[in-house]
This record gives sequence, structure tokens and C-alpha cells, in this order.
Amino acid sequence: MQNAFVWKEEYSIGQPDLDREHQALFRMARELHEAVQRGAGREELAGLFARLTGYAKFHFANEEALMRTARYAHAASHTAEHRRFAAKVATLEREFEEGRSAVTAETMELLRDWLNRHILGTDQQVAKHLRVD
Repeated sequence: MQNAFVWKEEYSIGQPDLDREHQALFRMARELHEAVQRGAGREELAGLFARLTGYAKFHFANEEALMRTARYAHAASHTAEHRRFAAKVATLEREFEEGRSAVTAETMELLRDWLNRHILGTDQQVAKHLRVD
């Protein structure tokens, strides 16, 4: 999964604040991935994981506020997608903190796949709505 968390211009949704937040999510995920690859200790991994999940919550709140302001018709389903992902990641983080699991390649694949699918799919639909308004 080399270079799995590299920002590409195709991810841009045309909203500078949200694009910067997406770039930050990619950067944090890349830092976590690199730490996993080099065999970083649990404490470092826990800190990176917590930072990523905390920032994702911050980003989701901003994105959801923008959808409400823009009266995006599919805001509820988009928000539900955020909630499902946040719940899954919270479970992974809790299990890791409790020593019941590790941050693995599968964890990183989940993050990568979700970021790609969400930004290139659901977020691009929001971008289309914002360009029309």
C-alpha cells in the first residue's frame, strides 16, 4: 500500500476549507501508515490514531454545517455515512487502546478505501450541489 495516502487533485471539491481539511486527513493517515510500516510503538500509534480520529470529527462537523447551510437534499444520508465510519473507527481505536487489537494493514486499507470512496463519491455530489447554487 505504498503511497496510499497521497492527495491528488481529483479529490478537490472546490471548497478551499474542506479541501485543506481533506488534505490534512490524508497527511495524518499517511503519518499513521508510515508509523505502522516502521513498527512504531503502541504509544506513538495511539497518539497518531487519536489525532486522526479527532480531526475527522472536526472535519465532519464542518462539512455537515456546510451541507445544512447550502440546504443539501442528501445531507441526512451523507451525515449517516460519517456516523457509521466514525463509529467503526471509534471501535477500532478503543480495541487498540485496550490492547485487544493492533493498527494493521487492514486498518489502513479501511481508512484508505473510505477516504477514496467518500471524497470521490459522496463529497463530489456535495460539490456539484454547491456549484449549482
